[in-house]
Amino acid sequence: MIRKLSFLLIICLISGSIASQGIDFFHGSWEEALQKAYEEEKVIFVDAFTNWCGPCKTMAKFTFTDEEVGNFFNDQFINIKMDMEKEEGLSWRRKYPVSAYPTLYFIDPEGEVVLKSVGGKKPADLLTLGAKASKGNDTSKKYAEKYADGDRSYDLMYKYVKALNKAKKPSLKIANEYLKSQSDITTEENLKFILEAAIQVDSRIFEQLETHKNAIIKVTSEEAVNERILLAANNTVQKAIEFEAESILIEAQEKVKKHLPQEADRFSARSAMDYALAMRDEESYEKHIKGYIKKHVADDAKALINVAQEIDSYFGNRKSLMLLAEKAASSAYELDESLKNAIAYASLLDKNGDTPKAIHIIDDQIEKSKENRRAIKQLKEFKKSLQNS
Repeated sequence: MIRKLSFLLIICLISGSIASQGIDFFHGSWEEALQKAYEEEKVIFVDAFTNWCGPCKTMAKFTFTDEEVGNFFNDQFINIKMDMEKEEGLSWRRKYPVSAYPTLYFIDPEGEVVLKSVGGKKPADLLTLGAKASKGNDTSKKYAEKYADGDRSYDLMYKYVKALNKAKKPSLKIANEYLKSQSDITTEENLKFILEAAIQVDSRIFEQLETHKNAIIKVTSEEAVNERILLAANNTVQKAIEFEAESILIEAQEKVKKHLPQEADRFSARSAMDYALAMRDEESYEKHIKGYIKKHVADDAKALINVAQEIDSYFGNRKSLMLLAEKAASSAYELDESLKNAIAYASLLDKNGDTPKAIHIIDDQIEKSKENRRAIKQLKEFKKSLQNS
């Protein structure tokens, strides 16, 4: 029955009606975009559109403003919109043919097409397309060829390790080989190399980061070092999950406590929850999540909804946790009476047996959405499914 769908799916159905930050489009020229892509080693995402194109307008209003789309595309790509009927667009399309709108291009810093797709896309479809394009931008391959030919220069080894890390491929062997060849690892170049190479806390390279932390901060920044420590700790949590090794999880937590004490409590709780999720350990998860909500996300509507969604997805049959999810969603709705939060709260109320209250929440949202026909239509459909349950 429809009422048994997770509220995550229901939220996806209405996400087009909700505005958020979304994709941050670059406002420079095409040549400037290429230069920026080269410097950051990123693919360029191009929305080739016209002002009269209906699907283009729909994507601009609903897909490009989607929060998840924005987070992924802003992190992975240089994003640019190209009007095909204006001067730069007319010139640009001579090299990159466009016969229908919108046409979506993913182009590497050398100007080569990584991926091309024609037609409008919903948020989930664009995310799938972006993930495919991102995988196609594995620059480690070109460095691997030079490495195989015997190049062991700093420039090659640094870029190779960086590319491997970006592609989420193993890099520690290459990094260790380089550092072992250095008589002095405290040069500015080598300190920067250590920072890039320290991707797991349970590694010799991370120990070198710890030993030379202050020196690395001087040649980079404290923010860069703290971000790397947190990244390495998170990577190590994933390793602990992969090998079902709680001792590695504890090591990650201890490293954060040592170097980022202000982050330690939240990191320990969240990482313990992630480990419990992976192990399907309901008791451990419930033990940690109560403190996590109370201490760290009680005033964060978005985080509360994420927690509620997580419980529903993993532990939907555990009554005590589902009631906790409902409580989290209720708190989120009190903090922010948005459409998404209303749907989340109503869905959990329904799943927990309080359908009348769920319908009341939806009625309130229908009243608040008078100017949004699309939202009203979808809310009424959801209400009907509740009434028929």
